[in-house]
Amino acid sequence: MKPIWHFSVHSSNRGDQAIQHSIEDLIRSRIDVPIAHFSCMHELLNAKRIQQLNREASMLLIGSAGLYSNYPLESGWYFRCKPENFKKIQVPIVLFAIGCNRHLEKDRFGPLRPKTLESIKAINEQAVLSGVRDYRTLEVLGQLGIKKASFVPDPGMFLHPSEYWSEVSVGINIAQHCRMLEHYRPLLLEICTKLCWLLDEKHIKPIFIAHDCLEHSLYLDLKKNYPQLLCYNEDKPRQLMGLYHQLLFNVAVRCHSNIMSFGAGTPFISLMYDQKQVEFLKVIGFSELGIKINSQLTFNILKEKVNFVMNNLHEITIKMRNRKCELKKIEDNFVDQVVKVLQ
Repeated sequence: MKPIWHFSVHSSNRGDQAIQHSIEDLIRSRIDVPIAHFSCMHELLNAKRIQQLNREASMLLIGSAGLYSNYPLESGWYFRCKPENFKKIQVPIVLFAIGCNRHLEKDRFGPLRPKTLESIKAINEQAVLSGVRDYRTLEVLGQLGIKKASFVPDPGMFLHPSEYWSEVSVGINIAQHCRMLEHYRPLLLEICTKLCWLLDEKHIKPIFIAHDCLEHSLYLDLKKNYPQLLCYNEDKPRQLMGLYHQLLFNVAVRCHSNIMSFGAGTPFISLMYDQKQVEFLKVIGFSELGIKINSQLTFNILKEKVNFVMNNLHEITIKMRNRKCELKKIEDNFVDQVVKVLQ
């Protein structure tokens, strides 16, 4: 069988790495097919490359992540192909669990532009399968008249873990990859330092979990005020998922820290900077676990949420695991459809 050409986000973000591994696991557990990996940002799918795609590929697979966002690329969104070239693609197109990004403050994406919407509509009309990762994105496609789209959970939550043993009980993640988070960096460091000392009083060990190697500077700043703090900073997404399985609970800014915690059945508190986190909590039925990052955020607000999670750990864990089973059925159904297209 000819390879699948999979276009996804290639970055130092371990959530993006988890998505890529998980999609490959889901497909290759059902059918023996090679998968060639391409970067949505760096690989230009021009007319000449499309000729190669048509000769050598069995499918064009695009996703997952927040690709339906305004980007200064040829498509208008996070995919390097001119819309007028979409029709030249002769192999089946599958759009896998794609979403939209929108920061809650200092948003760099903005509302989807008319040309971006036209391009998103065009690729969806040509696709044989279209999956979106949340109901908000499904509504956007519905407004464009796309009826074939369906909800498909973020595949990162289904990544198979490798074994990882740790005595550490609570994960902490802070990020700094956008203007909003840069603005709130001092506040996030302050409340997370206080969280470390609160956990220390309860004889619970915290660990800083970096979802991007560059978040190490945040760890070093936290460590200045809580010297005992440990850190996990490895480009090993399966091992990272193994760590999430070991945690008592997790407090995190990164959306995929939330997603991987959920996938591990580990309760978490989402420090929300993007609408995608609001939407993810709706998908899993745990909106009460989110705290929006804004000027009103205080340590007491976080402390109250931590107490709530610790007092309801067992109940939250059971509900999360049950919901994950429900979402896995939806994921499996979509992947089965992908395989049917290949056969």
